[in-house]
Amino acid sequence: MTGCLYPISICPSWQVWRWVALSLLLIVGAGNARAGTQPTPSIATWKVTAGEVQVRCRLTVGGSFDATTSDISGLIVKPPGGETPPTGGIMVELSTLDTGINLRNEHLRTRYLTVGRGPRFGQALLTALQLETPMRQDTPAHRTNFTGTLLLHGVEQTVSGESEIRQTNGYLRVQASFAVSLNDFGIEPPRYLGVGVRDEVAITITLVAAREKN
Repeated sequence: MTGCLYPISICPSWQVWRWVALSLLLIVGAGNARAGTQPTPSIATWKVTAGEVQVRCRLTVGGSFDATTSDISGLIVKPPGGETPPTGGIMVELSTLDTGINLRNEHLRTRYLTVGRGPRFGQALLTALQLETPMRQDTPAHRTNFTGTLLLHGVEQTVSGESEIRQTNGYLRVQASFAVSLNDFGIEPPRYLGVGVRDEVAITITLVAAREKN
């Protein structure tokens, strides 16, 4: 069975990733952060220090398999006060996704994700993350829907899903899940020996982010 597609987006080069990080600060700063400057002390910034992305691929004959990677990085930025929800961006190295079978990994990376085509195909980028409701300091686990922009296979789409955020001792612990259609991103669902991957794949992101010192 070939590998399945991996639904987190494809990101641009490292220069664009730097631009994304700056853009996040501009968005949440509401004029307090400007290009080329650091965030003000009133803006809280967390850097992703660990995490895992799991892609659940359902088969056309029943059953499923997962592709996973821990090669994830990103920023979460929270404006001052409690009125404005946090935003952020997450990057994943697609070439490290592992399905547990070497041949399936090779098919996934070279035939479907085509990671060797360049930086826009070698990484995935999920940006413009917005929570439906702001985090509350007095709530141990904050559960809310979210939206974001996913760039995958050269196609940019809005995605939405569910998230849970816990904030303790200077760390954020986040779990988010959403689903995407391979067809929406111009990717033909993988098929091998009459067995294929269904069009919709489910993604779960689990991460830990440490608060940066201003």
